[in-house]
Formats: sequence, structure tokens, C-alpha cells
Amino acid sequence: MNELKIYYDSEKTKEIINTIDFGILNAGDIIKKTIYLYNILKYPINVSIMIEGQYVGIIDRIEIIKPFETKSLTFEFTPSITTTEPIKANLKIKGYY
Repeated sequence: MNELKIYYDSEKTKEIINTIDFGILNAGDIIKKTIYLYNILKYPINVSIMIEGQYVGIIDRIEIIKPFETKSLTFEFTPSITTTEPIKANLKIKGYY
């Protein structure tokens, strides 16, 4: 996606390519992860967001990102079992202009 850059941090130093890493989790924990979407274009973008992964939900909704604006997006993950390896969820974001 050339119109949006996605980052783990608001300073935009740790870019996300396709997956969000939730790390190793304990059963019943509620883990929130915030990412940052940056519109690199000179015009607004309508955004469609999907995340694929068990027990993952989107807390925030973003519909439009203005030119050169950064918006935060928060996900919540609640595993039913304790994990021994990091949990990752696939992220699909589409921009329409």
C-alpha cells in the first residue's frame, strides 16, 4: 500500500508490513495494541480495515485520514489459552481516494 504507512509507534520509527505481533500471552489477559496509520498523499483517503486472527477485535474505527495526517488504531486481543509462542494477526488495510 503506497498511500499509507503503518507504524507501531507514534514517532513513526517502527514500520509494520503485514502482521501485528501481540507477543506471548496468558489465558484471559486483555491485551491492547495501538498502531499508527500515516497518509503520505496530498489528498484524503477513505480507509477500510480488517484483521484476521482469533480473539482479536478492533476498538477504534477510522474512516478518513486527511493528507499527511497520522491516526491511531487500537486492537484488543483476549486469548483463551496461554501461548508459548508470540501471537500474530494479519492486518489488511485498504485506502480509497
